[in-house]
Amino acid sequence: NPIDINSVEEYDDESHADTFYSTPDTILTKSISETARQIKIEYHKHSFFYELLERNAKLFSINATDRCLHNKMLHHGPVFGEFFLPSIKYATTHVWYTHDDDKTFDYLFQYNINRVTFLYFRCDQFETYVRFRAHVQNPNYLEVLKNLKIHMIRSPAQRTVDFLVKQHGVELTVSFGSTATIGPILMQKVDKDTAVSYNQLAFYNPIDDFYKVQLENDHLVAEV
Repeated sequence: NPIDINSVEEYDDESHADTFYSTPDTILTKSISETARQIKIEYHKHSFFYELLERNAKLFSINATDRCLHNKMLHHGPVFGEFFLPSIKYATTHVWYTHDDDKTFDYLFQYNINRVTFLYFRCDQFETYVRFRAHVQNPNYLEVLKNLKIHMIRSPAQRTVDFLVKQHGVELTVSFGSTATIGPILMQKVDKDTAVSYNQLAFYNPIDDFYKVQLENDHLVAEV
């Protein structure tokens, strides 16, 4: 049965769908809305998603020791290929939350999470949470912050960089050029070594040759 945003909180089905064995040419579908604000369907071969997850797992250095926090609704298209698929394959610990769960930030410390993906405003909300919650100054909490990697689809506020990164050692990875099935094309990594020179407009050149990227009429075009 379809699972939509209205039923995801109560969804607790632990059964498994029938297993089927795909081939590289098996077609997988991905629904996207993007900026058009209408549902569209994209079709890709299984080999594309496999190569995408392998590329991003290597790009982000995802490994078996990672402890990942996921949003049940995979809150934005890029989360599927950039974070969900590679972490599901390589990381061994996964914790799930819903979009309106008021304990989301508590889970980071409760389960010793070291990798999570947030929309930019959630990352800025997390900065406020850490700043004004006295118990976060507990040494165990500070250790979690020091090892935490946050994946983002949009650049954070400067105050978030100043507080989370400079003071507490959180590492931010910011993707640019992402869609539901593409990305990242360009990327920023903000850590203690680079935070002092942080510029939200400064992205690296294309990070590899996974996509063919070129400028056409002043627009960045990626060929899948």
